[in-house]
Amino acid sequence: MMMSSLAEKNTGRVERWASPETFRRIMSAPPTDQAEVWASTSGPPTVRVRGITLHGGVNPEAEARIWAERIEALSSPLAVFGFGFGYHLAALARRFPGPLTVIEPDPGLIRLAMDWMDLETIDADIRLVVDPLDSVDSGITRLLPHPPSVRLNRPDWDYWRRRIEDQARGRTRPLEDLAARWRETAGGPALLSGFEPGTAVGPALLAQKARREPGPLNQAAILALLIDELARLGPEGPF
Repeated sequence: MMMSSLAEKNTGRVERWASPETFRRIMSAPPTDQAEVWASTSGPPTVRVRGITLHGGVNPEAEARIWAERIEALSSPLAVFGFGFGYHLAALARRFPGPLTVIEPDPGLIRLAMDWMDLETIDADIRLVVDPLDSVDSGITRLLPHPPSVRLNRPDWDYWRRRIEDQARGRTRPLEDLAARWRETAGGPALLSGFEPGTAVGPALLAQKARREPGPLNQAAILALLIDELARLGPEGPF
């Protein structure tokens, strides 16, 4: 597929924001299903996906500023769920100069935004995450929802909310600690494979890995590790 001139301009920025594997996923992603793009009343483009409008049809930039201004007690590091066309990220970056982790379950939507938006307007140090098993900064304890993105991808939002809550409540362990403890256990090395070094592993992430693993042996090993980790949480339990 031939890239538009705007997409070519945006490629370098997206590549800086993404790991090599994430960048590959974005650039090779199939088109977002049922996406419609049109000019808002104020001029800039807006987008609707599967019937859900991700930014206002009148003035998406003003709507994004209102969203960002309502957020209180910003602190670093910070994560946002939903990339959309990036209006809310640009507005947030003007209030919050720190690094942003942006979680977008549909890499095709980021690829679509590259065709329509000048991403240079997002003046932020961004790290893009598109896969549920990718690592995120273990210091992140707050996930900001972009409401239309949540409505569009509710199961993904629920997963990532639980995963960040695991970090906020101290329910994670460094991957390297778990690997050392489970090295001699049947299925241990396999169940911890595929994670990036330094990943903070907790119940939500392990449960997601169990759902992704096709083999019953791997699933059993992952669930055994999950039970073992929950037992270490103390009297308050996992929730």
